[in-house]
Amino acid sequence: MSASFSPELSQLLTGLLQKDPGQRFGCRGRGSEEVKECTFFGNTNWDDVLARKLEPPLEPPRGEVNAADAFDIGSFDEDDTKKIRLSDTDQRIYKNFSLVVQDRWQAEMMEGIFANVNSERDRLEERERQKCHRAGVDYYNPDLHHRDSLIQGYGHKLGGMSLLPQWQKRFFVLYPNRLEWSDNILSIGKANVLAFDSSVLVEEKENRGLNCIRVQPVGSKKEYWLRFESALEHEIWLDYLKQSVIKSEALLTAGPKMMRDGSSLSSLQHPRRQPLHVAKSLPLSDGKST
Repeated sequence: MSASFSPELSQLLTGLLQKDPGQRFGCRGRGSEEVKECTFFGNTNWDDVLARKLEPPLEPPRGEVNAADAFDIGSFDEDDTKKIRLSDTDQRIYKNFSLVVQDRWQAEMMEGIFANVNSERDRLEERERQKCHRAGVDYYNPDLHHRDSLIQGYGHKLGGMSLLPQWQKRFFVLYPNRLEWSDNILSIGKANVLAFDSSVLVEEKENRGLNCIRVQPVGSKKEYWLRFESALEHEIWLDYLKQSVIKSEALLTAGPKMMRDGSSLSSLQHPRRQPLHVAKSLPLSDGKST
């Protein structure tokens, strides 16, 4: 216990952190009464607590994780931590632990992170539902209107005047052979289209201090800069764009010859749309990864 802790606080924490459940506060037969009777809570009126009359000394921000980025603490597998070196002081402390279990903590943390990520999607979907209701039209569900799409969602595209381009929010839909985008989910029928009918470069690159995705048809001066709100969305879109371009190039190269030979193109078809997942790196022919 820190020297700055009061004896009452040290008693409370020691009782809550007992390794033996039979000695732990709250687990010795009388439940929460064992905690409430600690001297640390000696001046607490539990009736006022139950009636919610007391002002809490600390109210954590809702939906926030105490880290620079939620995904900084998403995984503590051996591959992620093998470069970490514990100090001699750390080693002296941890050698007394007979068991270290991280799976439950990690699962709980990931549940909270994905709930935060999904809440933004739910908020946008509810906004679109309200727009449709006011306009007297049925809600536009992208999962129904784009059954052959690989992925869709809101992001930002750098556009506008050539001298003063701005990040513009757009709704993107990625198909096996093209990328479409429009102002919002309701105007996708008037979408702009980037067809993958030739070689297309897809790379991760920084622009204006932001981690972005750069898409450029090979041999063209036209380039498209995209960015997405979270690191997870960025990785997913980068992965799907690269896979789509690779498959399209394979079809363009091998398709005519295989059709002349009467061969099947099934081996080159795009996989069916899958649920969103954390993107993995793609191996290159030289053994490196991107």
